[in-house]
Amino acid sequence: MIKQGLNPRLAEVGKIKIGGKGETRKAKSGRDYKLPVKYEHFVVTTTEKGPDDNYIIDHEIMRQLGKEPKEIPIRLIFDDIDMNFYTSFQLYEGPKLRCKGDGERAVWYGENKEEKSIKCDPVTCKFAQPNEKGATKCKISGILSC
Repeated sequence: MIKQGLNPRLAEVGKIKIGGKGETRKAKSGRDYKLPVKYEHFVVTTTEKGPDDNYIIDHEIMRQLGKEPKEIPIRLIFDDIDMNFYTSFQLYEGPKLRCKGDGERAVWYGENKEEKSIKCDPVTCKFAQPNEKGATKCKISGILSC
């Protein structure tokens, strides 16, 4: 018997990446972080990370796709778009996920790992409103399962 609200998921065996982590920098707080690097092609990786904190390239699949693939054939598994492409609103403060919602309800993650259920309204939420440069703190995030 399946519980309501629980969807069976496939085991993740790899990732399709369009970027990675580059050189290390020091933040004003003194914390080290890595600059993001954008690729001009896709890279298929395993789910494991190497010593450089990047996902390890799946060389077998990359051999089949060619040196720098700009297109990758995929197959959508489900008939339901929401099952194939999971989306949510997400707010990060540095590397920490602070809030995750569906447009109606959200979970706010506090400093001491406490979770609080809050209203998620992208029209009224102060974190979803654009600043003077047009950027928002809360962004839509999506994960394609294929």
